[in-house]
Amino acid sequence: MNKTILITGAGGAIGSMVAYKAALKKYNIVMHYRTSEKNCRELAQQLGNFGAKVICVQGDITKKEDRSAIVQTALETFGGIDVLINNAGSALYGLFTEQSDAEIESLIYTDLTAQMLFTQAVLPHMLSKRAGSIVNISSVWGLTGGAGETVYSAAKAGLIGFTKALAKEMAGGGIRVNCVAPGCVQSKMTSHFTPEEKQSICEDIPLGRFGDALEIAESILFIAEQSYTTGQVFSPNGGMVI
Repeated sequence: MNKTILITGAGGAIGSMVAYKAALKKYNIVMHYRTSEKNCRELAQQLGNFGAKVICVQGDITKKEDRSAIVQTALETFGGIDVLINNAGSALYGLFTEQSDAEIESLIYTDLTAQMLFTQAVLPHMLSKRAGSIVNISSVWGLTGGAGETVYSAAKAGLIGFTKALAKEMAGGGIRVNCVAPGCVQSKMTSHFTPEEKQSICEDIPLGRFGDALEIAESILFIAEQSYTTGQVFSPNGGMVI
């Protein structure tokens, strides 16, 4: 029987490539989206041509009722969730001193709290069969901090701490928890950079370029499937952090 993977934020660059790689590996795929319905449904149709079983589920993971509905739909459709990829998130750029309480609280809730709560919604089903793999998507800024992205960096650093602690808690239940912390990737989230800013960033990356979403997706699926790996943070970043 094919395993089932649930990908939050599957309409984005990285999430869609995780779905693509999962289809090639014959997973059943649950693609979650909040607003990118067109992207998800077009991709689902394409993946169906590979023989993959794919469903798209809309929801706002910051809302409890949506989290429950997404998980329930996955269970009713495929009978279980074997792999969870916590990929949904947003960014907040600008000087920390100029950001409002509401902006800070919203980003922390979206990029950290909601990820934890979504995981909490999935865990009972993994624990019931004493098997499962969770991959949290952090960022290189969660490792080093990024000027102009202070709150985002704090949330992504929190995901790393969450990964390590949960891995210790869940190991006895047969569940592995790991983290991928990508460097700069060509995506909507980095589209605000000017060509000059991108060039400047690339000068600090030994491989001299931004990463591709497919490269990150390959890392995510790789670590998700490693049976003797838990509590680890893998950072494909072109040598940006060594």
